[in-house]
Amino acid sequence: MEPVVFQQRLNGSIRTFILVLGALSLLGAAVSWMFQRNLLELVIYLAAAAFFFLCLLIKVTMTVHEAGIDLTMLGGIADVHLPASSIKGVTLGPTTGLKEGAGIRFIGNAEGLIVGGPTIKIERTTAPYLVSMANPDEAIAAINRCF
Repeated sequence: MEPVVFQQRLNGSIRTFILVLGALSLLGAAVSWMFQRNLLELVIYLAAAAFFFLCLLIKVTMTVHEAGIDLTMLGGIADVHLPASSIKGVTLGPTTGLKEGAGIRFIGNAEGLIVGGPTIKIERTTAPYLVSMANPDEAIAAINRCF
């Protein structure tokens, strides 16, 4: 079977919050430069805006293949391999948002890679794993076909 790849970018209320913070940082830079001409303040505001806008690029990638499921987030900083032998099943998980945050998270008794929105819950022999997915039904079907 060919590997199937799913991706989910930062979305929902988390994305909106990050956009607002980035816009406020740009506004702060403009106001600071117009009234004080302080170069250090300008650089700090612009660095904050750049950071917030780079946060918009956060995504979760899930690759389903015969050997298991590979999960990647933050450009490879958070890599997880779930071997096929440990996967018992998959169901629709909770919808996450600003309250749960984004990144590597623990929600209930499950660990997960979350970027907001719908999730799938991968049941394992140890503890369940949550993964944000744009099309959870397609992801669940792909995993069920593979395992």
